[in-house]
Amino acid sequence: MPFEGPSAAPVSAARPAARASAVHFCGLCDQVGESERRALRRIGLRQLIRSGDPLICSTAGDAIVGSLTWGVLAVVRSDGSGAQSVGLVFPGEIVGDPFGSPANAAVRALTDAQLCTFPRSALEQVSRDYPVVQRALLRCALHSLSEARRWLLIIGRQSARERVVAFLLEFARRQRAGAPSGDTLDLPLKRGSIGDLLGLSIETISRQLQGLARAGLIALPSRRTIELVDRAALERLVGGRRSTIERVMP
Repeated sequence: MPFEGPSAAPVSAARPAARASAVHFCGLCDQVGESERRALRRIGLRQLIRSGDPLICSTAGDAIVGSLTWGVLAVVRSDGSGAQSVGLVFPGEIVGDPFGSPANAAVRALTDAQLCTFPRSALEQVSRDYPVVQRALLRCALHSLSEARRWLLIIGRQSARERVVAFLLEFARRQRAGAPSGDTLDLPLKRGSIGDLLGLSIETISRQLQGLARAGLIALPSRRTIELVDRAALERLVGGRRSTIERVMP
């Protein structure tokens, strides 16, 4: 997902970047061999971003491509009608376009986050020297495109109830790779941040979550933890089929 755009700004509040260490540091490295990892480490910088900050979009005039190590990011696209969130970025995924031209989009941190970032010109050279890296970048780019399309389906749903349920199921799917259970969500986002992502008010988010809890479809053991009690019913709800939940919730 590209993250260059007019709304992106230097991350003055970010902690200083550090040269990437020899330990595991990005999803891109998972797809290549040791020689390719060494080449990536030579050009990589580790960047720490505070929640709410935008990502730096370039350095010395060179666009940046990043691989998220931990945290959650939002991709925001601006047009004449205002800003619209067009996707989320989870650990192991790529931000920035390693191949194409800049797009009218920006990335901001929804939580504290860490990325391994690469100047695009240097990354292009490494991908020419190591075709395995080029293939890995292509897979990452196609994956990002697929996830962006899924996100557009979520925010394009008509009812607030469907958007909230689709968000919870999507978050569970994306979180599952690094969690023992996809049925317990440790949401790093405040209700207001979820509302911003879905185009809903914080009151609507709270009302929908409480309604789902009263219906026995989810549990809310804490402010940031959500348990998916009846995943099958939640999936039926966003699948367009009527459910008893529609008679239980306000």
